[in-house]
Amino acid sequence: MSRPSQRSRPESVYSASGSSFVSSASAVPIHDGEAHPDRVLPEIYLIEQAFLDRLGNAEIQLDLFLDYRHNAEAYSSVHTYFKQPQPPLLAVWGAGDELFVPAGAEAFNEVLPDAKHVMIDGAGHFALENHSDEVIKHVREFLGGLSG
Repeated sequence: MSRPSQRSRPESVYSASGSSFVSSASAVPIHDGEAHPDRVLPEIYLIEQAFLDRLGNAEIQLDLFLDYRHNAEAYSSVHTYFKQPQPPLLAVWGAGDELFVPAGAEAFNEVLPDAKHVMIDGAGHFALENHSDEVIKHVREFLGGLSG
């Protein structure tokens, strides 16, 4: 899939670094963007790390990371899909997410004018894990508003 030079990334990207977990796909500490990083439960990053440490997963994660550059090529077909059925969409986003920036949620409105996006203040990339009550509230409100 890629040249060897593209694959020479430090092993530390794939493993826990002391008490500061680093996601292999993003190289972003799990608590970045969180208003209160001290509230990030250790179980969250320990469980995530256990999944990342599975045999062969480092290569899978690296393949995904290197393939992100092709995402933009798929946008037109995704936009075409969204334009036809106009599915309901809720994007709940951490306002401090450094991996998927808030503009990504807002971009849904370009093809889905009725898309709803909610920014969770004080949340980073792991908004669901660290702000579950607020996320659940928004999901329930959204689903309750769908006719069926």
